[in-house]
Amino acid sequence: MKKIALSLLLLLAVTTVFAQTNETIKFLGIPIDGSYQEFTKELTRKGWKAEPGQRFMGTINGMPRIATVSFYKRNVDRVMVEYDKAVSEQQAIEDFNTKLLTYRSDNRYVYEHGENVSKETRLGYDMEVRNKVYDASFFVKDTDNKGKVWFRIEQLGSGYQVVTYYDNLNNRPKKTVL
Repeated sequence: MKKIALSLLLLLAVTTVFAQTNETIKFLGIPIDGSYQEFTKELTRKGWKAEPGQRFMGTINGMPRIATVSFYKRNVDRVMVEYDKAVSEQQAIEDFNTKLLTYRSDNRYVYEHGENVSKETRLGYDMEVRNKVYDASFFVKDTDNKGKVWFRIEQLGSGYQVVTYYDNLNNRPKKTVL
């Protein structure tokens, strides 16, 4: 009887481990997986409006955003989210630092890299002259390191934005070394 109970307990533990590692990264609760048509159908159900070039207009936390959905071999592999208009240098720094703190504080994500940006930072000078990149990345727990969220400050016209990428690494093209 003990062997049966132990076997059932072991089977339950193994099943739980496999169930946890088969998760797929999500954007707005929609798995970044499957066909482009399936994904975009769900996105439009959530109120996002289709635009030319695989782009969709919608809101996140009450702020207008543009989401670009990309796919590889018929499967959605990335959602890129950007602002609908540029913000000031200070607003971009504040947005970046808030996002970094939010992801670092959320136990659903595993920190990979990225540091706070000082309020005294001159983004334009650092990015244009010093080729400085301000970015951060996190793996999504329970995706077996196949789900990744990363974001960076980018110039947009005369202003800035924080662009966020949600990647399903299972569906991304594989790098080949020549």
